[in-house]
Amino acid sequence: MPNFLLEIGTEEIPAGYIDRVQLNIFGDILKKLLTDERLSYREMYVTATPRRIVFHVSELPKQSASLTKEVTGPKEQVAYDRDGKPTPALLGFAKRYNLSLDQIKLKETPQGKICATQLTTQGEKTKLILTRLIEPLIKKLPFPKSMWWLDKTLSFPRPIRYLLPIFERTALKLKINSIPGGHKSYGHPWLSDRKAVLIKSADLSEYQSKLKKAFVIVDTEERKTIITEQINQLTKQYAWMVQEPALLNEVTNLVEYPAVQVCNFDEKYLILPEAVLTTAMKSHQRFFPVRDRRGILLPKFLVVTNNNPKKDRLTPPKAGLIQEGNERVLKARLADALFFWEQDKKQPLFSRKEKLKNITFLGTLGSFYEKTERLKTLGKFIAEESGLVYPAEAVVDTGVVQDTVRAAELCKTDLLTEMVYEFPELQGLMGYEYARQQHEPKNVALAIKEHYLPRFAGDGLPTSRPGIFLSLAEKFDNLTACFVLNMVPSGSQDPYALRRQALGIIRIIQTKQLTNLSLNKIIDFSLTQILQTIKNLSDKGKITLKTVEEHRRDILAFIEDRLVQFYLENAYQIDLIRAVLKTSSALDGTGFDKIPECTMRLNALRELSRQPLWPQLVELVERTYNIGKKASVAGEVNPDLLKEPEEKEVWEIYQQNKDKIQELIEQRNYLEASTLYAGVFAEPVHKFFDKVYVNVEDETLRNNRILLMTKINLLYSARIAKLFLLAVK
Repeated sequence: MPNFLLEIGTEEIPAGYIDRVQLNIFGDILKKLLTDERLSYREMYVTATPRRIVFHVSELPKQSASLTKEVTGPKEQVAYDRDGKPTPALLGFAKRYNLSLDQIKLKETPQGKICATQLTTQGEKTKLILTRLIEPLIKKLPFPKSMWWLDKTLSFPRPIRYLLPIFERTALKLKINSIPGGHKSYGHPWLSDRKAVLIKSADLSEYQSKLKKAFVIVDTEERKTIITEQINQLTKQYAWMVQEPALLNEVTNLVEYPAVQVCNFDEKYLILPEAVLTTAMKSHQRFFPVRDRRGILLPKFLVVTNNNPKKDRLTPPKAGLIQEGNERVLKARLADALFFWEQDKKQPLFSRKEKLKNITFLGTLGSFYEKTERLKTLGKFIAEESGLVYPAEAVVDTGVVQDTVRAAELCKTDLLTEMVYEFPELQGLMGYEYARQQHEPKNVALAIKEHYLPRFAGDGLPTSRPGIFLSLAEKFDNLTACFVLNMVPSGSQDPYALRRQALGIIRIIQTKQLTNLSLNKIIDFSLTQILQTIKNLSDKGKITLKTVEEHRRDILAFIEDRLVQFYLENAYQIDLIRAVLKTSSALDGTGFDKIPECTMRLNALRELSRQPLWPQLVELVERTYNIGKKASVAGEVNPDLLKEPEEKEVWEIYQQNKDKIQELIEQRNYLEASTLYAGVFAEPVHKFFDKVYVNVEDETLRNNRILLMTKINLLYSARIAKLFLLAVK
């Protein structure tokens, strides 16, 4: 069976545009296109280098599968007149599908006889389908950014220079954006002397072999293995450590024929903070920092080159122009960094605070000076609300509040340093280094560094208490500010990383077990500050404001969506998640207002769902909810209106156990509270429904009985979970 090979030859594509996640998305797009055309295949392979994107599909049929489907027309009485002759409705149906009347049959259905026929769509030659699909495929490939060239019929991250579309041994006849398809690919831009590589068939191994002779390793994993083997060879030989998996993935997509080169830098630069050295190497030049076996940074680095003069992919090149060039580039960076380091240390961080008035925050919301003032008060509020007590401690540490406020005062001042101006990714980290140099308390310096954490999914969390509180203050301030300014995420667009910051809030509060923190209270406090800032602005008329309650509702809904995803990723069932989150959104600590408490209830439900009493508990909550869900009753139960023995018994049990159940809930002993609730109410409540008629004509009596069931329901639903929301009982 024939194979299909497509190579899209381009100018150099950014490494992040062709990582493994992106290539999987590309493959899914082609799979759907082939499936929609009824083309089966054995295997699909997608890979890329900086100068090409490659698709290979094996064992395609020579034509697509035929498709037979039934089409129906008018009913019998509409299709034929009294004399049995076809009506215009039947003739129109036949004309629409190009049918003779003999091809149309009557079919029995529950609604009577209708006209029907079988239509067969014959398969199309695969060669023609592929020719037609290549342009839609290229246009559907998603990239962070694309560009136009030649004309505006096709955009791509970099200009396409050639197309290699081969089915079996034939190049498909097509032209996209004035670029024709052909049999020619191209090797390495330097090592192959820019000669064309003739690809005669869609055989994958032959294609890869020919390009390898032209110094292009097409397979991503093979390039990664080559780099890894060369690095391991060096680390083993010299007892070094190189551990940069993220950088390895990126560099793999920067080269077509990799080789690892050892380079050096002057030891005098080791006085710089390690973060400066590694950032200059990794983020700016894609160099690998080298450490000794103790983890201490050495004055060496590794470069993955795309130009091995030995043209031997397994042998690293010797010192020469490549080494000298890379050492010269890093030396210039480090010389600048050393100058900035010495200059920045001369000016205390606190003395820079006043200049924060010159840096605007979110364009319209005042300056970073005003943000700093908000962080001081919000950080102090969060610290005090938390109780400042961890499980192992018994006293409140007022020094934590002072450290939090001091760190908030200094945390943005490093934005004004020369080092952060040159290396923006070092914000926070340089604040920490300068604070330590200027003898700020250790926890203050640490909080300055940690208040940006977590910076990305899977990143570490703050470890110091001032760092925890300042990090939360930073994220709540950003979140409320963006919502007030209506800078909310839309679809996949999230320019201010609000989803990441909301998830950071969740992770910090849950992981650090800040059980006293109320989302509602913090959001309200933060909103009040933001609205006060806006009130003081001269151009505040440009901002359309909602009430605090409206803004809080929007922010909580946004956090709730992130919380659902957080729980799903931690293997909780969606039904249980919804039942717990929807208990309440008031300031009474239920719902998800206090995240660790919410998680405790969720854990209790997960455990209960495995126990024999679970069906009884769910049915009890559901029945007591259903009886009153359409009624509007309030107030207290009147015991004098309880006539039947069953309702008197339920009321007595409620009176006897209400306080104990509530006490267990207050103690966050949800498992025992649920067990007691089901144990005392299940049987008498079911007996009540069997013996007592609730919907009597007497409205007072009816409402009293509904109120009794509602009280029993709310005892559980308002504080633990709305189990009547479960889709599967």
